[in-house]
Amino acid sequence: MNPWAPRVLCALMAAGALTHAQTPMPSVLDRSPAEWTTAEPERWKDWDVSVQPPAIVRPYLLRAIEAYRRGDRPAALAALYELLDIAPDYPSALHQAGVLYFQLRRYGDSIAAFERYLGVAPHRLGDTRMLAHGYYSLGRYDEAEVHYKKVLAIHPKSAEAHHGLGLSLMRLGEPQAALEELRRTLGLDSRHASAATWVAQILFDEERSEEALKAAERARDLGPFAPRVWFLLSQILYDLERDEAAGAAKARFDDLSRLDQAVRAIESRLLLDPDQPALYRQLCELHRSSGHLVAARRVLGRWLKIDPGSQVAAKLLLELR
Repeated sequence: MNPWAPRVLCALMAAGALTHAQTPMPSVLDRSPAEWTTAEPERWKDWDVSVQPPAIVRPYLLRAIEAYRRGDRPAALAALYELLDIAPDYPSALHQAGVLYFQLRRYGDSIAAFERYLGVAPHRLGDTRMLAHGYYSLGRYDEAEVHYKKVLAIHPKSAEAHHGLGLSLMRLGEPQAALEELRRTLGLDSRHASAATWVAQILFDEERSEEALKAAERARDLGPFAPRVWFLLSQILYDLERDEAAGAAKARFDDLSRLDQAVRAIESRLLLDPDQPALYRQLCELHRSSGHLVAARRVLGRWLKIDPGSQVAAKLLLELR
């Protein structure tokens, strides 16, 4: 035991510093964008993403970037909160906070950050596709549709904006318009598995089963480890009275669905605390068990970012090459 520890402890108690158990520091996830101080009007009117950040904010931005690269989103968000305390409404911090909140599935907070960003830097509307994603995630499909269209007016070749618009239109009961947008998505990104899956779903819902089958097979080939496409395939095949193939597709769905639930549970824990090597190993093994070696390698890459010296992760990565 450190021989100085008892003396330090007694001194702190004598000063009243430890008369009660210390209250843990509140987590950044207990905080809200409503706390952010507002800058004076037009403080950042000349700001542009290409402009060098002011010296006062650079250390916080670097901390946020370093934490993000390590996969520690709460730490990145905490650095941005500190930045916004000393430089209220700094646009880059607002935008990055919006991205982080979205990735943390805090969609309401993500929307608040992006709307604040737009209020400060309205000329950067093209940067806010994720605001529309937030609206969509909360079921605010009308607002999502409007915002996706605004983004597309600036970036007409954004596959993700077309994809989001297509899903919004589908939710709003406009299947033909949705199909057009999803097909535009595939025209811009031929490997977009989600767009291909939703094309198949809409065709099946419209009782165009033969067309739906071709679309679903394309989606399966693009995303063979996505449970949803296998379930859709089974439905289409049953509808076409191809029961044996349908049963095999349903069995594959059941296997992948169980795997997906286990993966999601681990990912949810890593989202809040990435410094858990044991969870990365479990996640890697789950992906290996399904044959999804690309996903397993990605997990190992993330593991090595938080634990660069891990011989276990390095060995597994070599095995998967």
